[in-house]
Amino acid sequence: MRPDLSDRPPYIDIHWPFMLAEPGDTILLRWDARDDGAIVSQRIRLDISGGGALAYITLLDDLPPDQRSAFITIPDIPPHADAR
Repeated sequence: MRPDLSDRPPYIDIHWPFMLAEPGDTILLRWDARDDGAIVSQRIRLDISGGGALAYITLLDDLPPDQRSAFITIPDIPPHADAR
């Protein structure tokens, strides 16, 4: 089956402040999300590559489609950590 190219990815806008957290910090992450279809679930992923390699770990998964905030604790990422 061919992919539906008319289905665009969702648009996510993260509210300030969303950076400058240290390992062990717990922060409240807030966002807006919209899509041309229905959002059925959400996940929060953290880029551990240090810029550009697209290596992610999942911090939270299976969030409800209408959720727009979550507390997350910044993990301690060792150098050259493997993405999950």
